[in-house]
Parts: sequence; C-alpha cells; structure tokens
Amino acid sequence: MNTPRPQTIDPIWAGFGLLALWIGIELLSSSRWLELPSIQQHHQLLETDSTHKTSSPKLSALLSEVPLAERKVWFAPYTTFPETGVVESRLRQGVYDTFKTFPDSGISSNYGAFKHSPADSLFTQASSQGLVAEAHLAQRLGYRFFALDLGAVEDPIEALKLCRQITGCQHTSDGYSLYPMNRKAIIWIRSLAAFQRRIPLLPQQSASPRWNGLVFAPNQWWLPKAESLKAATGSMRIRARALWALSLYRYEPSELPASARANLASRELSVKALLGPGLKGADLCIASKVTATSKNRCQIVSLRSGDGPVEITPWLSQGSVTQIQVEAIYDKYGLPTTMERLPSVDNSELQPSPFSLAITPLRLH
Repeated sequence: MNTPRPQTIDPIWAGFGLLALWIGIELLSSSRWLELPSIQQHHQLLETDSTHKTSSPKLSALLSEVPLAERKVWFAPYTTFPETGVVESRLRQGVYDTFKTFPDSGISSNYGAFKHSPADSLFTQASSQGLVAEAHLAQRLGYRFFALDLGAVEDPIEALKLCRQITGCQHTSDGYSLYPMNRKAIIWIRSLAAFQRRIPLLPQQSASPRWNGLVFAPNQWWLPKAESLKAATGSMRIRARALWALSLYRYEPSELPASARANLASRELSVKALLGPGLKGADLCIASKVTATSKNRCQIVSLRSGDGPVEITPWLSQGSVTQIQVEAIYDKYGLPTTMERLPSVDNSELQPSPFSLAITPLRLH
C-alpha cells in the first residue's frame, strides 16, 4: 500500500502570494475604498443640513464661472500633494481626488510644490501655524479665493455654518467652502481660529521639517509636536535623532522671491543648541561654508548640563548645507557613552536625543 505524501507549498509561490496580498491591502488603504461607507455618510451629513436643503454646485462648476485671470484659489488645509500618500480629508476617495475640482480651462492654485522648494517651505510653515496663518499668507500672495476642504477639519459642520454666515461664501456639493478674498475677508479669516485640520503637521511629514528658512534633512530629526507650533511667535524646537551625523540647509535671500524672504531668509534669527535630557554633556562639530577653513574643519560646540543653550546661528551659512557631527556624548555620570545607550525621557513619548535646536525669530514680520 502506498501511503499518500502530505502536500507541501512551494516557498517561492507562498512568497508571491503574501506579496500579492500585501499589495492589495496597500491599494485598498491608499484609495480609501475601505472607508467608503463613512465617506458617503459624511457626504449625506453635509448635504442634508436642515438649514440648507437646496442643491449646491460642485467647486469646479463655481470656478468655471470665474474669469481665468481671477482663478487664483488657495486650497486649505495645505498639503504637498501628493507626496504624503495620506488622504487627510474624509470627503476624498484617493490622493488624486482633489484634481476633480479643477476646471478644464485652467486654474492657479497652491498645489504642485516640489519637495523642499521655497514655496513648499513657506506654505508648510503657514499651514503648521493654523488656518488663520494660511489665509493671511494666501491674501498676501494675491489669491482671489480660499477653498476650505470641510472633510479635512475637525468640526466640518461648524465650518459649514461659518460659510453660511459670511456674505459671498459658497458651499459646494463636493464638500468645500469657497470664501472670497475681498476687503471683508478679515471677518472670516479671524473666525478660522476656531478650526483645526485633522492632521496638523501633515505637510511637515511629507518631505522633512521646515521652519524659518531652515530645511532639516529627512529622517535625521524628530518631527516637533503640533502644540509647539500653534502660537504665532514663529518659534520651534526640533530634536536630533540618535545619529552621529546630521545636516540642515538654510536659505539664501537671493534664492527666494521677494514675497518669501521675510519668512524664509531673515538674518534676524536665533538658533540655539540644547543638551539632550539625561546627559551630562555632548560635543558637536558644526561645519558649513562659514566654519570650514584650512585650519579648522568645523566649529566645536560643547554642551554641558547647567550651562544653558549655546547660540550657533553664526555658523549656519545661508545658501549651503550645514553638517553637525556629534563628536562625543557623556552620560549622567560624565562618562562617554553611545547613541544606543541614550537615556529615555521619563513619562514622555519623546524618543532619546543627544541634542535639540531652538529656533526663534528676533523680530516678527
């Protein structure tokens, strides 16, 4: 009698099967088909408001009626489309869904900025400070309309009610409030302070952190918490990851359009280095066009507990990349230690860090 042998699965075919399953899950997740019922319910919620039962046109239809020269529309909340790969709005079914709002005959908008471009940095900083800052920037840059995506804010129904209280604001059937940028815009711009985007730091996540003309190398710095960027002071504190070498770039004024220089190339900026928590000290080697000479390859900065922050702004050359090398770190006993043994912060979600940078404008613009 022949005993049947158990069937085995070829490891190669099993690997292909798992790969196909993973790709399928990723496609479903990015397209948001898994969330389609909730998206449809949200559409119905916006369209069946008892105070406004008449049908509304789509945003593209409204914009098609505007002369081409005046179709300058700021889409809020700003995102570096489509670099993030994340669909923030409850009313969008995919990362390209927003393009459906563009009229066939053309539009000027704040979409399409490349990673690390001056425009992207300027828009990202304003967006990180809230919708009011976005609207003020849009107004300063000459945009004629402000299209607020109701699905991308925390309280869309209240945002919808605000639109209906503002003369000239129009609600669309695809979930936008279209505000006119006219002389009376100051009224509704102030009211935007009551609303927050669902993912406050989404633009900062798309490429790398950007603030006050500084662009931090991707995957080398921890993204700051949203709470530290809400104030209109223009200050930010960013922490270094557990790496021995990091870098950042500082814009040169001549590289920027005049409208962006005040925010991205101000020489009246203070950048201070602070020692990481739980450490006795750290030695940094800062190298840029300013510090690199035939005699000295870098500027040595010694951080010690109890000594306070150290000003490093003079060594951040404008128009070039600055390298920050961690020469040595010392534990709480003053003994040399490694990145792998950095102390954790008690009762905190913060990851271990050898040092941080505090960025503060010396004069508000």
